[in-house]
Amino acid sequence: MAFSPWHASELACVGRGVLTLQLLWGQAGDVSLQANREPVPEEAGGFELSSLCYGAPPLLYCGSSEGQVSVWDTRAGRCFLAWEADDGEIGVLLCSGTWLVSGSNTRRLRLWAVGAVSELWCRGSGARSSSVFLERELTLDGAVVSAVFHDKRMVRLLDCASGAVQDFAGHDDSVQLCRFAPSAQLLFTAAHSEILVWEVTGR
Repeated sequence: MAFSPWHASELACVGRGVLTLQLLWGQAGDVSLQANREPVPEEAGGFELSSLCYGAPPLLYCGSSEGQVSVWDTRAGRCFLAWEADDGEIGVLLCSGTWLVSGSNTRRLRLWAVGAVSELWCRGSGARSSSVFLERELTLDGAVVSAVFHDKRMVRLLDCASGAVQDFAGHDDSVQLCRFAPSAQLLFTAAHSEILVWEVTGR
């Protein structure tokens, strides 16, 4: 699930399709939900979706349980592009500008160049997965469960098997989540029973 970066009252969920929810504010603070569900089309594999992230408006990237990444037009509620991104379930998707990171239970973290995707959406047709390029790939010791961009270029990785965040190790249990503070000088990492704060000034 993720809140839209463009509309504070909109969020999206994935599973057996994409569910877009609109928060409707009424009188006296009452809130209701308007839901719109779109199934995964056959050309995108028809698999269960396992991760999501918003890209440039109005794009939503979704990863599947079988390794596909699909791109959705949130205004039209349709999938217009899909490609084979991995051999296993994609549990992590992260977009920053023209870059997309995918992480899976196959221990791979992949960096994709997706700058052409917005252009394909503007054209309205002719979207081909050959417009997306794999730039880099890293193989870790365990399944990728979280990643975060730093400085819009650098990625801090979480390795579930070793419990380490790249050069930072200190958890007694598997690391489940990491987030940078807005200043990008503090990194918060969370395991099952503790949260650690790391100073990353100068990195």
